[in-house]
Amino acid sequence: MDIPWKTRLVDITRDFCNQIIRSEKEAEDIGTIFKNLMYYPEELPKYLPALESHNFDLNGTYRIVGAKFGCPPEQLADRLRQLRLMVSRRLSHVQAAFFESKECLFAVLENLEPEELHRVLEQFQTEMSGAGSGMRLAAGEAVPLRELPVGFRRTAAVLRLAERRNRSPLYYDELSTEKLLISVSDTRVLEEYRRAVLGRLESYDHENGTHFVEILERYLFCDGSVQKVAEEMFVHRNTVNYQINRIKKILGKDLSSMEERMELMLAFQIRDVL
Repeated sequence: MDIPWKTRLVDITRDFCNQIIRSEKEAEDIGTIFKNLMYYPEELPKYLPALESHNFDLNGTYRIVGAKFGCPPEQLADRLRQLRLMVSRRLSHVQAAFFESKECLFAVLENLEPEELHRVLEQFQTEMSGAGSGMRLAAGEAVPLRELPVGFRRTAAVLRLAERRNRSPLYYDELSTEKLLISVSDTRVLEEYRRAVLGRLESYDHENGTHFVEILERYLFCDGSVQKVAEEMFVHRNTVNYQINRIKKILGKDLSSMEERMELMLAFQIRDVL
């Protein structure tokens, strides 16, 4: 179609820019609705008309993907645009919303199959390996709209776990014991357990500048192999033996006991998900 000769290029450009601004404003508004839903789930009925008007399936299932970037907070807006662009490019057929919370970015994705989720997150991880230094990705389970706030809390916990264990992407569906811990609604119970088991050693490290908590964690997850710990920490095995004996005395625990080792490992898993 020919453009009428009286139509000025500046007018076309202005209209195009206005459309982009309206589109971005609409995306921000939808993102705000979903963010509010995460923190005020009781207000879901109020948001349903707006979601339906933007073609979200009220009876569909949703997954939340979280992203944590190793960048200053002022760069998060640019990262959010990158995340939105990635989803629109790779998942153009999927309804999506985006929001920021506690220096993390979240995407709400409608009716997305696990295989497609894995493919897209792996691609994004590869694409952003340079620009997103330290980027971590996590994905929650598929839930109906009314359960999204629970899905959000679980995704945020998986994202913390991905960051602390240096694993990305990390998926809620693929977790084992951690899945049970993440699902506990009263986190005070978990925190009390962690303090009861590890608190004495954490206080000792803080007061004496030691790193016994780290050493104990390595020892437990190396199946009690002093040699493996020595190799990982580039120290002599006698040094590790000495430190493990100190740890035993501080905690008053028998690390050869399977029951006590399981208690300690559970405390470390709690620390990772909180």
